[in-house]
Amino acid sequence: IVVSLMVVRNILRGQDWQDPLRLYSRENSLHPWDAVMANNVGVEMFRQGQGLQALPYFQRATELNLVWDVGWNNLGAAYEKRNDYEQALSCYVKAMSLGSYALAYENYVYLLYKMGQEQEAKVQLSKALIKFPYNRRLLSLDELIRASARSERTTN
Repeated sequence: IVVSLMVVRNILRGQDWQDPLRLYSRENSLHPWDAVMANNVGVEMFRQGQGLQALPYFQRATELNLVWDVGWNNLGAAYEKRNDYEQALSCYVKAMSLGSYALAYENYVYLLYKMGQEQEAKVQLSKALIKFPYNRRLLSLDELIRASARSERTTN
């Protein structure tokens, strides 16, 4: 009987591992106090193109851990997906104030650039490159902003 129960349990548990979203969703329901699990559900939803549905999970993650830079960055990305750029910028700033998560700096600079705030993007990019001088995405953003400035000078 014990062996049969263990086999059934393993089969059921194995189904949770079919995909990360299923696994994290189950773990999140079992551990609702765990910011990492809430965040992981949001990340997997975001990866599957469900960025808008991911927002409550990122909000929950930041409520559970107010000082986790990764959670704040991910919440910013979800707001950006909703085109709520002011909220996104605010979350990225919060993430940057809490730690050295390079993706928060990348997202912040890129969103400023995307919003047409090229001068502020340049200023923030300079600060980010001091912290992360070899970050490929930041270096690419630097090239993009420089090319945009050159293009603007030649058309004027």
